[in-house]
Amino acid sequence: MRKNLLVKTLLIGALCGTLCLCGCGGDKEKDSSTESVKQTDVQNDKEDNGGESDSDSGVTEFTLTEDGGYIIPGKVIEESENEYRIYDTGFFEILGGEGNDLSMGMYASQYKFIKEKGADKIVISCANIKKMAGYDNFSYELYIVGDTKISEDAFRDNDSLIKVYIYSKAGEISNYAFYRCTNLREAVLGSGVEVINSLSFGECKSLKDISFSEGLKEIKGHAFDGCTSLLYVTIPASAKDGVAENVFPNYTEIEYK
Repeated sequence: MRKNLLVKTLLIGALCGTLCLCGCGGDKEKDSSTESVKQTDVQNDKEDNGGESDSDSGVTEFTLTEDGGYIIPGKVIEESENEYRIYDTGFFEILGGEGNDLSMGMYASQYKFIKEKGADKIVISCANIKKMAGYDNFSYELYIVGDTKISEDAFRDNDSLIKVYIYSKAGEISNYAFYRCTNLREAVLGSGVEVINSLSFGECKSLKDISFSEGLKEIKGHAFDGCTSLLYVTIPASAKDGVAENVFPNYTEIEYK
């Protein structure tokens, strides 16, 4: 494990279509999968082990650790200091300088760079995800960690997103955050997600599997409107009294723990 530097002044340049991060309040430029994910509370600190994942650790999947960190499987095959690391397992990890006062947006040129590097799993920690549009003929899994918040409309109409794992201390998922992500099939929400707002996952017609964690307190009305593939969900005890009417399609079977 390595210590993950928190985001402050990260700007991954436009050369070769690399990542571009924009500061809070600034203007934005406009199936491979992990086999399983171990769930625990997540923060975003990693212990330093010299710049590469330790192949001797036996880690074969993205893993959350009891000390509040995470381990990305595989070895680093390319990195740019305070910008990114690419792993031989297809992970693209976004890095940053000290602090955590930055918002992030990603658009075609940045996705093109990631796709060309052969990555299809993106790990993000920043203050706030403002907008991540899709990119033609590119599908990816997203891991949201650290203190990252998710803005309204952050992933709206993003057809590239196929799986999302929210392990950050997000607090809430904003209105329309994942609205009409038509290829999103799976969502795993960690214990840092306490509130799911209206239409957060509306019209995600491919969404078949969503996992909630203890710590969830409220799901507001119509949060999963139009999720026509969502046939069964399990609600944790912590949210038993916080689920509004008309949250899911009327044929979705709901079980309370």
